[in-house]
Amino acid sequence: MNPFDGKIILGETRPVEIHLPANYDSKIAHPLLVFLHGYRSTALEHQTYFNLGPKASENGFVYLYPEGIKNVQSERYWKATDACCDFAAMGLDDVGYLRDLIRQVKSRVNIDDDKVFLMGHSNGGFMTYRMACEHPELFAGVISASGLTWLDNAKCKKTGKPLNVLHIHSVDDQLALYDGGVFLKNPFPSAEQTVATWQTNIGCSNTNLVTTGNTYDFTDEVSGIETTEYSDDGASCPANASITFWKLIDAIHTPVYNQAFAQGIFDWCMAHYRV
Repeated sequence: MNPFDGKIILGETRPVEIHLPANYDSKIAHPLLVFLHGYRSTALEHQTYFNLGPKASENGFVYLYPEGIKNVQSERYWKATDACCDFAAMGLDDVGYLRDLIRQVKSRVNIDDDKVFLMGHSNGGFMTYRMACEHPELFAGVISASGLTWLDNAKCKKTGKPLNVLHIHSVDDQLALYDGGVFLKNPFPSAEQTVATWQTNIGCSNTNLVTTGNTYDFTDEVSGIETTEYSDDGASCPANASITFWKLIDAIHTPVYNQAFAQGIFDWCMAHYRV
């Protein structure tokens, strides 16, 4: 049963609502997905765009989507890597904010520690990789859509920890370029370099990926199949560690994802609980 009548609000300067699944039972530990929006966007805009909420409830996930802080132009962002997106050098501690937010969720709701996932798009994807670098112990897996990792992997503080990683990127991304690029003189790595870096970070001995044979129609703006799935060979990574890459073609930085994509996100999470 759901013991709460009304909203559960966490945080102070950036309050966020916990969304409980329809079947929430306080006696059962539930999986958790936290979603981070992109630069100049908002949590609500990205929920309209990704529309993960209905599938979160259907699949029994507790779900929340916090807000980044506002810069001097009142644009919301996350202080992720040196490439994105604290361009005004406001020096905020988003790592601490998100770490404490997850702890608050666990203090209010019955969450399974082995079923916690962090996902972000664009700037939120960059922030997802930063959290994976600094607090990998918090997550069974992380998902970055159109967001890259540190160019200098020495800035990734906690490597060698097992973690499941899903990277999502279009070869035709016109903003977070597939082959790497620069934001305001701040360089970022390519999608393939990001994936290879994280294979090393989580302890995989092989940095090659192979096709799984799975292809998907995840966006209605591209006719037919646009996504091909790649993964490690299943033997090169330690327990509770894996790499999956959903590579899109003909899709932009913000493709209109459909509900097959939303279900695909939760299918991936449910296949990558810590054991």
